[in-house]
Amino acid sequence: MTSDKSLFDHVSPFLAVAENGSFTKAAKALGVTTTAVSKAVRALEARAGTALLQRTTRRVALTDAGRVLADHLLSAAAQAREGFQSAAALGETPTGTLRLTVPTLAIEPLLRPVIKHYSAQYPAVALEISVNDALVDLIQSGFDAGIRLGESVAKDMVAVRISPPVKWAIVGSPDYIAQRGEPQHLEDLLDHDAILYRFRSANSVHRWSFLRDGQAVSIQPRQHIIVDDLRAITSLAIDGHGLAFLPVATVEQHVRSGALKSYFEGQLPSDSGYFLYFPTKSQSQPKLRAFIDCAKDVFKHSERGSK
Repeated sequence: MTSDKSLFDHVSPFLAVAENGSFTKAAKALGVTTTAVSKAVRALEARAGTALLQRTTRRVALTDAGRVLADHLLSAAAQAREGFQSAAALGETPTGTLRLTVPTLAIEPLLRPVIKHYSAQYPAVALEISVNDALVDLIQSGFDAGIRLGESVAKDMVAVRISPPVKWAIVGSPDYIAQRGEPQHLEDLLDHDAILYRFRSANSVHRWSFLRDGQAVSIQPRQHIIVDDLRAITSLAIDGHGLAFLPVATVEQHVRSGALKSYFEGQLPSDSGYFLYFPTKSQSQPKLRAFIDCAKDVFKHSERGSK
């Protein structure tokens, strides 16, 4: 059986002869010598095991076998052209499946509005989203892109900002504060129960960072409960199990409702914010380029709304 690698060897010269009825005209059309065309046709006849052309002093005509082969090859050539046209169209039109890895806390403020915007404009693209707070190797895990805080994005990735800096808060429920007292100074936190976050990727516990007199201060409060899910930490804080270190965007509605109380607002630093990140070679994909544009549009709109 002929290998796929050589499947189309000598086909173009044969079809050129069939179309032009002449080796000389076929050679001229292809920009090669008549000898090269003749040699290619002989090789194709050897593969077919039969004569494909009838040669006379005046003209060249197809044999019955040659006509059958030419019909099949012309049909295959037409399908090949359609294939190239379809591939070119896919190179411009967002389609397929876009696979994303996102952290829990990016879903509500960032991902939901982007998905709404993106799905409305590009319904041909399916979205597959993995919610994971751990760092993920995009290439090894088969993701097109991810969303993470800027500090955790690898240096070899392209990163596009899609959120303002993330502000943090120390919060506790009114019931917990009534039992344990309000922390007045940073050192008071050492006497409070803390609901701490464990990084899944590094298997380490988050240390609470503050600013005092312009200097960074790190405090490791007493471990009461350790969780690797930030939504669970929010719920546990509301239930009165201790103080928690959480993004302002996550807890502000609970602070407004009175379910949580916030402390040390002027002494908490900000992180760089969330970034959409992806390998350099992936940015040529239409589905990802379109998602980047949608994320930028939503980010710009949220920036204008916050001013």
